[in-house]
Amino acid sequence: MTCFLYNSSLNSARQFRGTQVARKLLSREGVPPIDVMVEVGIVPRCIEFLRNSNYPDLQFEAAWVLSDIASGNSAQTDIVVKANGVDALIPLLGFSHAHVIEQAIRALANIAGDGPSLRDLVISKGIVDPLVALVNTQSEVREIN
Repeated sequence: MTCFLYNSSLNSARQFRGTQVARKLLSREGVPPIDVMVEVGIVPRCIEFLRNSNYPDLQFEAAWVLSDIASGNSAQTDIVVKANGVDALIPLLGFSHAHVIEQAIRALANIAGDGPSLRDLVISKGIVDPLVALVNTQSEVREIN
């Protein structure tokens, strides 16, 4: 699995499959291997994958991996934060792919939910305006129907 993390010559389809395997491992019942995933360098690679706007399914899987890592203990959440995860996740809230937006929100909620200092960090990084825009968009859709 670690080959997809370090070989930049791999194509997006292989990166997707590797990230999906990591997500499934982190999402399983019991004790997920968060520390193992962190040790192999998945956090910076997933943050890099978030920026691949040509492959929303890869963004989705990467956001899910980061969400699962950020749902761990405070030290694990901090790893996502220190790798600039918040800065990479917030722009996803303006994308047109609902599944990517939902995972980005979940990851940001896991980060912000870790305590007041991380909540304040997420707010200071600009989450409020994109969230308000999403709520307004959803309200407009409901009014049309």
